Amino acid sequence: PEHVGVRPGRPEPEPPVPAPDRRPAVPTLRPAQLGDGRYPLHDGEIIVKDGAARIPAGNLAGSIVTFDLSLRNVVKITGLPLNELAKTCSANQARSLKLNDRGRIKQGLLADLTLLTPELDVVAVYVGGEQRFSA
Repeated sequence: PEHVGVRPGRPEPEPPVPAPDRRPAVPTLRPAQLGDGRYPLHDGEIIVKDGAARIPAGNLAGSIVTFDLSLRNVVKITGLPLNELAKTCSANQARSLKLNDRGRIKQGLLADLTLLTPELDVVAVYVGGEQRFSA
């Protein structure tokens, strides 16, 4: 289920600074944590079953994979170290969106942080300097 919609084979890593129309982040649909079922989406609905979100016609509707699982998948598929992937997930994204006040951990910059285990499981989440989640 975590590889639904992923093309087989080893994908090429994103360039160091992806062009705005090649951003690697894919938004996760809201029902990602809700499990199998039918959920409203815009003016229709999606059906979540067996780890895939589809429109009633059966076409893939989008991703229900959480970001931490997506990150583990990318590490497994590409073999890239986490410090390189962190740039793609934060600094490069912020730079491509011209958000110069975020994307890096540095005094004076805006930062929401996620603390991960070596296995890339979420331990804690900090938003605006306040801990909002703890495993």
